[in-house]
Amino acid sequence: MAQDGMYKDWEIEKLIKWYVPDVYQPSIYRIDFEKLRERGIELITFDLDDTIVPTATNHMPAPAPSLMSDLKKLGFKVMLISNSENEKKVKRFAEKLNVEYSIAGAMKPSGKSFEEAKKRYSLEEKQIAHVGNSIMNDVGGANPLGITTCLIRYVGNVGHNVIKVDKELKAELKKRELWQKHHIGQKGDQYYQLGETQKGSSPRVAEIKEQKRV
Repeated sequence: MAQDGMYKDWEIEKLIKWYVPDVYQPSIYRIDFEKLRERGIELITFDLDDTIVPTATNHMPAPAPSLMSDLKKLGFKVMLISNSENEKKVKRFAEKLNVEYSIAGAMKPSGKSFEEAKKRYSLEEKQIAHVGNSIMNDVGGANPLGITTCLIRYVGNVGHNVIKVDKELKAELKKRELWQKHHIGQKGDQYYQLGETQKGSSPRVAEIKEQKRV
């Protein structure tokens, strides 16, 4: 990050490569997983807390197990990568979802768990997609590795600040018109699927994101 929180022009490419997701949707249930499959994705890793299960209740949403079952029927491998250090909790929800999980305490944006997933399934980065609610931890952890990133809002009934992101980074993304209204739940959020970009974004965004998949 540049001094005084300001990014120099040459760092815009880094901002896009690190913090602009490939997919942005209101929930895991709105992601077009067929598009991911068409792009050659074989493994989908999911964040757990506030992506699948609301931490406010720690209750499994009724549609979640069915979604995981449908993904496996489509031919995907599915795995949880959670920052929670409560391995019993992560294991319990993995069993309810009938999916595998990485070692609890993934410490995203560290890429350690993503590397573990890649080795476990003998895949390349371009064959993996990660789904989560944090620009800093999920997008910022998977994007630099070349993994397809899917950003969603918090699951459950939460307040307006529903995407985890550092204030300084948020300000810079807004300044560069890369923010996409992630920070508030309001009509007009620029949701998009894989292969699309937010309305009015620079062609450079699509160009840089496409380089990731070559």
